[in-house]
Amino acid sequence: MSDKILFYGVGDEHGAFSNFAPYPISLDGRRWPTSEHYFQAQKFLDPKLLLLATGDSVIVEHTEADAFWGDGGDGSGKNMLGRILMEIRTRLSSAAERQYR
Repeated sequence: MSDKILFYGVGDEHGAFSNFAPYPISLDGRRWPTSEHYFQAQKFLDPKLLLLATGDSVIVEHTEADAFWGDGGDGSGKNMLGRILMEIRTRLSSAAERQYR
């Protein structure tokens, strides 16, 4: 059986393999600060349509693993990612309203 190289956190011994490692990449004619930035951007090729389609729903990153960016799993977290997405949605919605006036 061969040895395993385990990685997760950027500060770990093999943290350079993490998507969050601070090594920029260039793909699709753009420069991305990390491979994680590129990965996340691919989820929303047209972010206006995906985000505006949520209407006025509350957006919550539901996870026990993060009480700052998420809700902490029990709603006690800050849900900063959800708040940011809702703020962006509000701005996009306002811009769309101005465009169609």
